[in-house]
Amino acid sequence: VAGTAGSGFPRVGGFQSFAANGNDGFVSRFSPDGSALLWSTAYGGTNGGEYARSVSFDGEGDLFIAGQTDSTNLPLVSPRQSLLSGTYDAFVAKVQGDGAALLFSTYLGGSGVEDARGLAVDAEGRPWVAGFTSSAAFPLQEPLQASFGGLADAFVAQYAADGSSLLF
Repeated sequence: VAGTAGSGFPRVGGFQSFAANGNDGFVSRFSPDGSALLWSTAYGGTNGGEYARSVSFDGEGDLFIAGQTDSTNLPLVSPRQSLLSGTYDAFVAKVQGDGAALLFSTYLGGSGVEDARGLAVDAEGRPWVAGFTSSAAFPLQEPLQASFGGLADAFVAQYAADGSSLLF
């Protein structure tokens, strides 16, 4: 389960405590039958808000989360994009299956507003992220459409399984 919560949300294990500023993304993992919370962790910076919109598992049991942030100090691990570029950027993060470590995380955006709304992981463990952008300078790699088309455009992005590169 992924979403947005405040400082009173239960953290069980996990790599990050909830910030006192109000809105952090979170991810929680339950037992297969849903009867027990195995772990729950925050994901966010301390000077903005995060909205975890989607979660997907890879074949190793690790999970990816994607969403939107306006924090300038989002926790990053081997980021492809290390700075918030616009008002809001999308984010992509990979969390160890037991919730104990953040394995990869990055901003994804240009000079406007981005939001990641969908996420899937393929058979090779590569995350595919879908959302929207209002940025003419959205980071592109092998684009099907090389120029911004209007008020807001949809995007689909694919990263390497370890986050080392933006593939598409």
